Amino acid sequence: MKDLIVVGLIHDVAGAMILVRAIAFARDKIINAQAGTYWGGNNALLRALCEQRYDARWGLALIVTGFLWQIVAQILSSTAYLLEISLISLVASPIAYLAFREKSVARKTAQLINRRNLESRE
Repeated sequence: MKDLIVVGLIHDVAGAMILVRAIAFARDKIINAQAGTYWGGNNALLRALCEQRYDARWGLALIVTGFLWQIVAQILSSTAYLLEISLISLVASPIAYLAFREKSVARKTAQLINRRNLESRE
């Protein structure tokens, strides 16, 4: 039971780290690009906002998952098979987050830039 609580806490810490990644670890070069003004829109800022939203969604999902594992550990007495499932999710979640982050952010940024360009023509 305590193992499942620990796994839940690790989910929470991982979620919190992901949640603040785009803001806390932003490089000075990126921050300067975001602060600039550009004709037709600030694509660096748009991308940063897409990154923040992606990170916030994944971070929140991991935090909620961590709390759920802790609740399950308190309610159920036999959690051996659940510990295996929780460990799989603990390993798979960060791998999926990292594997899909760049492509998802780039795709969403491009969609928003295209939408902005279409709206500016109207």
